[in-house]
Amino acid sequence: MSTPAENLPEGGSPRPTDNADLHLCIFTAIIAAGLYAGASVLPPPTFDPLGSAAVPKAVAVVLAGLALLVLMPYVRQRRQSGATGEASLQGAANGAGIVLLALLYTGVLDFRIVPFWLATLLFIPAAGAIIRPERSVLIVNLIIGLILGVGGQWIFTKFFYMDLPV
Repeated sequence: MSTPAENLPEGGSPRPTDNADLHLCIFTAIIAAGLYAGASVLPPPTFDPLGSAAVPKAVAVVLAGLALLVLMPYVRQRRQSGATGEASLQGAANGAGIVLLALLYTGVLDFRIVPFWLATLLFIPAAGAIIRPERSVLIVNLIIGLILGVGGQWIFTKFFYMDLPV
């Protein structure tokens, strides 16, 4: 049985097993850019010296910085390993699929096409199928989607009194 320290390459940092780090960095960078752009249109402060845009902008900068921290070792290891362009293309396609699916999920909820619980129940297994299309993983993702969908609907409407699509 090997320990996690034995599986480390010579550089000492863990090797990415797939392109999940890259997908996470792209998604986080998109969220950070949207957050910063949204905070930039807030009105200037009148009483508070920092204003209401200071915290969202700071969070956006921190998110972008964290994305870069995760991305830099990933890029370094990809250069050292001489990864093929085919693997990078597959990773980019998976990342684009996740982003499009997230936009579709947001749009479906925004336009109240289906209830929150059903959209979440469909989103989680679909995202999981893009990342790792295996039958056993799909069953686990369905269970997680059911728990998050129904549980989230119940928590948001009963405890936080949020108006979710029903």
